[in-house]
Amino acid sequence: MSNIIELETLLSSAQNNQEFEDLDNIEIKEFPKSMPAEVYRGMAGAIVKYLENFTEAAPEALLINLLVAFGAMVGKEAWIEVGGDRHYPNLFAVLVGDTASGRKGSSWSIIERVLEKADKNFVLNNLRNGTVSGEGIIYHVRDPIFKWDKNSETYEMIDPGVEDKRLLIIESEFASLLRVMKREGNTISPLLRNAWDGKCKLETLSKTNYTKATNAHISLIGHITFDELKKELSDVEKMNGFGNRFLWVCTRRSKLLPNPPLLPEDKITGLGLLLRESISKVPKGLITKTPAAEEAWALIYEKYADKGEGETAALIGRAEAQILRLSLIYALLDGSEKITHEHICTARLVWDYCQKSVEFIFSEFNREKESSMVLNLLTALKEKPLSQSEIAINVFKGHITANKLVKLLKKLNAQGLIEAKKEKTAGRPKTLWSLTDTGIKKLSSIA
Repeated sequence: MSNIIELETLLSSAQNNQEFEDLDNIEIKEFPKSMPAEVYRGMAGAIVKYLENFTEAAPEALLINLLVAFGAMVGKEAWIEVGGDRHYPNLFAVLVGDTASGRKGSSWSIIERVLEKADKNFVLNNLRNGTVSGEGIIYHVRDPIFKWDKNSETYEMIDPGVEDKRLLIIESEFASLLRVMKREGNTISPLLRNAWDGKCKLETLSKTNYTKATNAHISLIGHITFDELKKELSDVEKMNGFGNRFLWVCTRRSKLLPNPPLLPEDKITGLGLLLRESISKVPKGLITKTPAAEEAWALIYEKYADKGEGETAALIGRAEAQILRLSLIYALLDGSEKITHEHICTARLVWDYCQKSVEFIFSEFNREKESSMVLNLLTALKEKPLSQSEIAINVFKGHITANKLVKLLKKLNAQGLIEAKKEKTAGRPKTLWSLTDTGIKKLSSIA
């Protein structure tokens, strides 16, 4: 009998080891690598590279904020055409990161200081925080409102409306917007989809509070955590075109600055004037592509045409349109009447980061509090890099499921504590996880 029990134990152990060895064949989507230097070109690049010396916010977050804000400030003065549809330089972007270390808010506040120097009136009158309904959005870009007067038998203006139809929405609690969207009868989702499309007329069909906006130019920047996004973005909004109208941008602290230097007022003024000058030189009307850009675009278009199926594919379903809008903004930043090969390629690099963000965020990502497991893993990785199977067998002694280990590795990678590197072998390359400098500091603080 004892021999049978021993044999069953050996077989069970062998099966477990095989299961853990299979872990090495699981590809874990990593937190996106930093955007390449090429995206920080021209005036936008100069502003971002200077500001990042004064903040822990990631340069990617600073850049996205600046690109969206610039497009919002330009308005509908310039556009590109695709199949008869006009694409204006309005973007929707959401920064996704941890509550504590994402530095989402600080990435916007430092950009806002530059905007105030560039166009204080825009910040005061065209920038709004928070959204509660489609009607609320339209109100800030509303047309004049008239009411029928029975006595005079004429329409009288009761509200002059808003003359400047540019609107930049800053939604620091994007999760709240997603929750509101789930309420029956809420009109935010269709309103924002139409706004992104640049529809000539936005309206609500309320009998008691009818408002409309003509030629509105609406842009949006949102902030949300990984957990909130996974929880609050409904399956419907992932698949109906709402989700793919956004640039989803993973962000985290780029460095530790316990005592950040003060941002010189004269420098921030200079950056604002630089931005103001760039806006003043924006060409008007239809922006077209150079022959070289047309060739580059044909190749890029073919690459992104087949996105596959499923949730992730749906969320990157407007890759081509997003790249074109980004290239338009880069061209306008240069004061160019033509989108060049460089503008197209730079826009593609920005989009690639956003696409990798989507793949990372929505690939079964879940964040669990595993303090003891985190300590054990970081301690082990301080000694030497380990493969996923070695982590399961040697660190956790087999007392962890493959799914839970994948989630744990993704969590620590998202926080910048560990990183993966490929090691060449006789067969398939081996993935080894190692501690980063940030991970070493974290381990010192919790050990």
